[in-house]
Amino acid sequence: MQQEDLKNSFTPFEVNNKTSSTRREFLGQLTMAGAGFTIAPAITKKVPSEIKNLMNPPGANNMNVSIIINGKKRTLSIEPRVTLLDALRENLKLTGTKKRL
Repeated sequence: MQQEDLKNSFTPFEVNNKTSSTRREFLGQLTMAGAGFTIAPAITKKVPSEIKNLMNPPGANNMNVSIIINGKKRTLSIEPRVTLLDALRENLKLTGTKKRL
């Protein structure tokens, strides 16, 4: 008789406390959170980093660098993060310099 009472008292999917939510409620909350993250920059007037990059395009922070290569003085306008290897290969088209892995 005890086993029958336990069987009738609850089902495996029944939740005894209301602190948990159903899948539908969870998905609704997740959707609202996503919408909030999407709308928040417009409400707070903050500009996302992607738009900042468009406002400050690559090349806006270029530095003028003068170097002597093979006896000739060359002046380049490059970003501060460009390595010497990349400057030689990409800007001066001196492809004899190779990257080692």
